Amino acid sequence: MSGKNQVNKQRGEMEEEEEELKGILREAFGDSSSDSDGESSHHRQGRVLVSDSTDEVVKPHSIFGDTDIWEPITEIKGLWICRDFLSTDQQASLISALQKEGYLAEASHNQGICAHVDLMRFEDGIAIISLESSCVMHFSPAKAEISHLENVKEEAKVPVLLTPGSVVLMWGEARYLWKHEINRKPGFQTWEGQEIDRKRRISVTLRRLSRTK
Repeated sequence: MSGKNQVNKQRGEMEEEEEELKGILREAFGDSSSDSDGESSHHRQGRVLVSDSTDEVVKPHSIFGDTDIWEPITEIKGLWICRDFLSTDQQASLISALQKEGYLAEASHNQGICAHVDLMRFEDGIAIISLESSCVMHFSPAKAEISHLENVKEEAKVPVLLTPGSVVLMWGEARYLWKHEINRKPGFQTWEGQEIDRKRRISVTLRRLSRTK
């Protein structure tokens, strides 16, 4: 395949994935426009940044942030992150609302999340919002599904830095074929050679129960 055809193929695959991304966003957060006044406070212009070794495409489309940049985690199909999804004020408002409604369940300071694939009773498309402090989430292929992944070794680990106000979206391969975990043991919570200051972190996971037949 020529270089031009390869770029066109990559663009086509990325455009298809962008459409899936917008669908997942609508499922998780609702439509970005308002039926009541024709203009919603959540309707802001964003863009998806797509990069590869030969080209860079910046494609504007309407999502949920004045300067939202949705980045694909290139090692895993179906894994995207927006690092500045919520402003500092929006984060504070969300935390206040969660505390007021009694939705927060406290875990011990060093308790992490074991490697897992979310239960099949949840539909495709999972969003995780991070609040208060940063952490590194590691993704590894599910052993039972390794044969369905191309050029992926069983021992592969993909670290993703989750910062306060960020949201990570998983669907398709990322949702079903990869496990995710937060390991709080010494040495695992590092980024670019620096140990992350482990403070309280709030995680908001948005999932939809599968429809019963």
